[in-house]
Amino acid sequence: MCGIFGMVNGHPVAKDLLTGLQRLEYRGYDSAGIATLDNGEFQRRRSVGCVSHLESLIRSLPLPGHAGIAHTRWATHGPASERNAHPHIVGRVALVHNGIVENDVALRAGLTRRGRIPQSDTDSELLAMLLDELLEAGKTPVDALRALADQVEGSYAVAMLVQGEGDEIFVTRRGSPLVVSYREGASLLSSDAQALGELASEVIPLADGDVAVLSHDPPVIFDQERTRVTRKARDVEHRKAPTKENFDSFMLKEIHEQPDTIRRTLMDLSSSELSLSSLGSATSLTLAACGTSYYACLLARRWLEEAAGVPVQVELASEFRYREPPLLPGTVLIVVSQSGETADTLAALRYAKEHVRTAAIVNVDDSSMAREADLVIPTRAGTEIGVASTKAFTAQLAALASVASTLRHGCDVDFRELNSAPMAIREVLALSPLLREHAQKLARASRVIYLGRGAGHALAMEGALKLKEIAYVHAEGFAAGELKHGPLALVEPGTPVVAIAPSGPLQAKTLANLQEAKARGAEILVLTDAAGALPAETVGEVVVLPSGRPYLRALIDSVALQLLAYHGASSLGRDVDRPRNLAKSVTVE
Repeated sequence: MCGIFGMVNGHPVAKDLLTGLQRLEYRGYDSAGIATLDNGEFQRRRSVGCVSHLESLIRSLPLPGHAGIAHTRWATHGPASERNAHPHIVGRVALVHNGIVENDVALRAGLTRRGRIPQSDTDSELLAMLLDELLEAGKTPVDALRALADQVEGSYAVAMLVQGEGDEIFVTRRGSPLVVSYREGASLLSSDAQALGELASEVIPLADGDVAVLSHDPPVIFDQERTRVTRKARDVEHRKAPTKENFDSFMLKEIHEQPDTIRRTLMDLSSSELSLSSLGSATSLTLAACGTSYYACLLARRWLEEAAGVPVQVELASEFRYREPPLLPGTVLIVVSQSGETADTLAALRYAKEHVRTAAIVNVDDSSMAREADLVIPTRAGTEIGVASTKAFTAQLAALASVASTLRHGCDVDFRELNSAPMAIREVLALSPLLREHAQKLARASRVIYLGRGAGHALAMEGALKLKEIAYVHAEGFAAGELKHGPLALVEPGTPVVAIAPSGPLQAKTLANLQEAKARGAEILVLTDAAGALPAETVGEVVVLPSGRPYLRALIDSVALQLLAYHGASSLGRDVDRPRNLAKSVTVE
């Protein structure tokens, strides 16, 4: 989603601000901009499209100033355009904003009645107008930012420059992440600690309601009670900006990194004291997540039920808290998120913390979820640049398998077999040319249907999501047994159907469902193993994948589905790393 970066330094900051924006690019955006203070006057450059466009603009129109704020915008209110790009300048205020202002209609109407006419379609400009109004009324920048809490509904992370206040940046947050940092003579801020890269050795995550003042001295932080406070600093890993190396895209590189990321995740969890016993004796488990992480939870539900012998509920985090579900004593809520900042999932965690014990499966150790959950179950996927999740998804599956094994008191042969996952996935990667041939057929279709039973049902939905996300082909995943209850109406001659149907007790039933589709002209592709290949050949074309028991099987099938989506999208010339309309870290509801 949107990204914020800022700096106060002893030399012009435009170059460092561009570097920060480049490190935020992986989150997804459609426009970018920078504003600085130069001798008390605002300087601003904004452009639609890539940060490289903004860089070219600044090369031709240099941007002076020792204090500046920068932003990458993902359109919510209003289309991608220069006038909707951040920073917004109103009177004495230049502002960047992440989040959603939920009462924007009422605020816009009130400002208009007071003679303040917005110049953009955004909700963010309204914040700049409110803050300028508060400054005109005599409030200090710190008090003006604090007053937002009384007027604004929704979430925000705000960074503001104010004319007449010298080289200072004023920031606050509620619901959207924001970190600050300091090195000799320079203060920095970002919505994502990763963007600070090699510029800082540690970051200070701000708490909700905090207001911070950044200058040439260390940041000064005030809590929502107006008390000056010291927040705990956290180390930030020094990492160079990721590169594609020899791959055509970050997504393809990340697909090929999965043998290593799964190995690291399993090694880390097996050597740690991973135990849900610290949460008490669970009488039920509830899993909450969004998007791909939700499908990981659906897939793992059976593993956890069999291991723990307790009911497991899987919830869409975006729906969870609004229906105010009863959480009975003894329930443990497990949230799953790659970034640890997903707004709906974080809200579910905070709702549940009032009632039950919690755990978080996350890929970012210093994320909000990692800080707030009672127990953290880390994944070790590393930075994932591609918007469509690949290695983070399989790392989540590995972590969920580890939880199931722990609940089974370490007696699960299936989990021990996971140690062979890296080798099995390399075998799947070797099938990439074959999967490319099948993927090109999927890419030419107007719709694709994915089917599976058991864990295959969740994988069918995840496989369909991947194709939708990056190839823009309409695809849906269904439980194979539900085909005749409605989805069969979508099947016509030539409709591609992808089935996850490994050998085992459920394969015959799945193949029977596929016969129904075949009889209506569907072109069927079956992902199976060597033992299931001969029966599968009776319904359509077959891709034989490595064999494995359920935990391992899920990882094998996941990678094959990722390659199908990737090659399908590539054959259409899509930008697989940055699919249209989507963002990497969804930090607004």
